[in-house]
Amino acid sequence: MKKLLLIILLFTSGVHLSFSQSNKDYVNGFEKRRNFLLNYLAKKPEVKSIFTAYAKLYFDKDKEKVIKYIDELTSKPRWSMFLCHHLIDFYLRFKDELPVLTREKIRNYYVTNYWMRGDTENHWNLYYSGLYLAAEEWPDENRWFNGKSSRKIKEESLEWFNRWMETTVTIGQGEYDSPNYTGVHIGALLSLYDLAKSPEVRLKAKMMLDYILADYAVDYLKGMYTGGHSRETYYQVTYTKNHNGTTTPVGFLYFGEADINPDISQLGFSIIAAISSYRLPFIIYKIATDRGEPYENIEVHRTRERFRYCGSPFERIYKYSYMTKDYCLCSTQGNTSTVETEIHSWDLSYVSSEPHSTIFFMHPYYSYKDLSRFFPELPRLLLPQINRVRPYMTGADRWNGGSPYEQMIQYKNAIIVIYNIPDDDHFPLINGFFPESLDEKIDDRSGWVFCREKNIYIAVKPIKPYFWEEGEYFYRFRSFYRKNGIIMEVDTQDNYHSFDDFKNQIRSNYLNYKNFDTKMRVEYRSSSGNLLSITYNGGHYLNKKRINYECWDTFNSPYLKCKKGSKILEIKYKNIKEILDFNKFKITEK
Repeated sequence: MKKLLLIILLFTSGVHLSFSQSNKDYVNGFEKRRNFLLNYLAKKPEVKSIFTAYAKLYFDKDKEKVIKYIDELTSKPRWSMFLCHHLIDFYLRFKDELPVLTREKIRNYYVTNYWMRGDTENHWNLYYSGLYLAAEEWPDENRWFNGKSSRKIKEESLEWFNRWMETTVTIGQGEYDSPNYTGVHIGALLSLYDLAKSPEVRLKAKMMLDYILADYAVDYLKGMYTGGHSRETYYQVTYTKNHNGTTTPVGFLYFGEADINPDISQLGFSIIAAISSYRLPFIIYKIATDRGEPYENIEVHRTRERFRYCGSPFERIYKYSYMTKDYCLCSTQGNTSTVETEIHSWDLSYVSSEPHSTIFFMHPYYSYKDLSRFFPELPRLLLPQINRVRPYMTGADRWNGGSPYEQMIQYKNAIIVIYNIPDDDHFPLINGFFPESLDEKIDDRSGWVFCREKNIYIAVKPIKPYFWEEGEYFYRFRSFYRKNGIIMEVDTQDNYHSFDDFKNQIRSNYLNYKNFDTKMRVEYRSSSGNLLSITYNGGHYLNKKRINYECWDTFNSPYLKCKKGSKILEIKYKNIKEILDFNKFKITEK
């Protein structure tokens, strides 16, 4: 017995020593990355953004240029909720470096400038975090730009923050897993964590930071934000490297394992993260970077809040990912057209040195009615206005956007996606993105399209005829049929002797879509022997057992566990745990 205890003690001591050294390496890597980001902006000859001002004052450089920039910035009205957040964050971090006149000018600017709240989740978080901190800093102001006192502004801001937090941990985030806006939410929370005077607000901000970054970590693969996304623009969605969303540099800072081009990245919120006192829990870093074993990851999110043409303000979104060290295949269930106009519903992303290592399909759907669910303008005026601001949203060649006519089923490395596009829809077609960097792309006589890049093997079976168009850095798959679909399976050379062996296996797999136009039903047995079956507007079956998405937990993976409705997130890596209890607002580490 004593010998057994000694072995256990030696083993656990070894684990702790290993983790201690790994944690030290992480801290050193984090410091190098934060200095890289700050130095990049601090060395800029001119101050053309408030984040350059952050970096320069952090290193005590070019103070006169910074003060001149701030004075010019506050010399005329600006409605932006982004500035509402950035300016007070900057002021509170560096106010001792600013002249008295500049400090007083900023105070008057907040009180008298007309700040707009905006109409999206990230807008509201920026607006309310900015005004909360400003009202805390100047508590004696009785009449701000909106006629409210500092006390009232604080109350209203906290009401929003508490509501957003409660909604997120119970029915999910609307702007979930967004390459564009996850970084924005993190930035707003960092300001509250660092700068709020209330210990309760700081604790809640810390819990939400851990919550959102843990959610990001399970989708992270060598610098890629894999999987289904809300809010990803048309010029970002095809990029897996050199992605210019706000979240990519935040991932680079906290997780590493990524190449970053600061000339094209939106560095702003990563600069706030770089100077923040918040430190990512080591457990979340390990979750983001350990891809030793494949895993399934389940998440439940929600649509954006709607106020027209809907029975309820939200619909559930059910997200399923299969993550390996080489690739991630991910899909989202639910009416993705009601999430947001810039959704990316599913894709395959794989590890590559190339910047476009992704394959996906989509139907380029748009509708004034669906847009009117989110925007307050009169429906008949909305499309012309959208076309002026975002003309790509109504084009047949777009790469982002959800469709109410797309349904799918996935299990591990295989997926079936089917489409039933009605006669009155604008575009009776589906687009598929294939990167030009593929080493092989073969239109096989069997009807399968086989692709290979290095050790990644991909098989795609279109249900209807198709053709190819060549783009600048991609091949566009196009198929003009209203009833359509594809089957995809992906694997690596680790499981096959050769690419030919993979192709032979795929050709031999059972596939049935007989009478597809009338039955809208597809069955496919993957190479691992699992039978996937889907009927449009009907059941989704895995090995003849119906999948009940409504029973899914909020999070379910080897790393994240959160029972539906519990508001308790368990973050786990090997023998360490962090538990976020949003009922008691308590963090427990084990």
